[in-house]
Amino acid sequence: MQKRQIAFYDIDKTSYDGFIVLDLATHQLQNGIISEQCLTDMKTDIAQYRSGEIPYEQMAQNLLEHWAQGLLGKQINDVLVRSREFFETEGKKFFPYVQTSINLLSPTHDIYFVTAGPQFGAQYVADMHNATGFISTIFEERDGVFTGNISKSLASKEKKKREIYPLLNTHNNAKSFAFGDSSNDVEMLESVAYPICVNADSELRKVAETNSWDICSPEQVINTVQARLSE
Repeated sequence: MQKRQIAFYDIDKTSYDGFIVLDLATHQLQNGIISEQCLTDMKTDIAQYRSGEIPYEQMAQNLLEHWAQGLLGKQINDVLVRSREFFETEGKKFFPYVQTSINLLSPTHDIYFVTAGPQFGAQYVADMHNATGFISTIFEERDGVFTGNISKSLASKEKKKREIYPLLNTHNNAKSFAFGDSSNDVEMLESVAYPICVNADSELRKVAETNSWDICSPEQVINTVQARLSE
C-alpha cells in the first residue's frame, strides 16, 4: 500500500490573519479565564521581541510560560468551551486559501497544523479544517485542571523540527508541502518537497529567494499549489 503524502500548515500570519495566541488569550480574559496581568505579561513579551530586547524563541517561550501560569488551577473543560466559542466567531480570520488548499490536498495528503501555541487552540484549528491532526505546545493537565506547567514546548525551531520528523518518516514526501511565514518555520519548510512562504517576513524572504522557494500572498497560494501538484 502506497504511503500518503503530508502537508504542514503554520498558523499565525500563515493560516490566520494575525496572532491567534493574543486573540485567544484576550477572549479568555474577557470571559474570566485569565487575569489582566497574564495578558499584560504576554503583550510585554511580544513588545520586548519587537524592540529587539530578546530573540523570537525566547519571546515565544516566555509568552507560553506566562500563559501556562495564568491558567494554573483552571478547569480544562471551561477553557475548551471558551475556545470553541472563540473559533466559532473568529473563523473568518483564517485565510480562504487554507480550507480550499486542504480540500485539494486531502485526497492524497495527511494535513497537520504546526504551532507553538497550546493544544486547546491547535485542536480546534485542526478540527474546523478537517485536518488529520496537529503538533503544538502542550500545557500540562492533571485531574481536570491545568497545572501551570508546560509538558512540551514548541517555542524553538529545533523542537518543531524534532516533532515533524517522525511524521515525515512515515509518509511519502515526493509531493510534501509546508506553509510558513517566518524564519521560525525554516526547518519545517526545508524538510518538504514544496515549501510555500505565505506573508513571508524579511528574514524568511531572504532564505526563500536563496533557495528558490515559492513566495506567495494568501491570494496566490491556490494557483501555486495547483501548479506544484501538476508537476
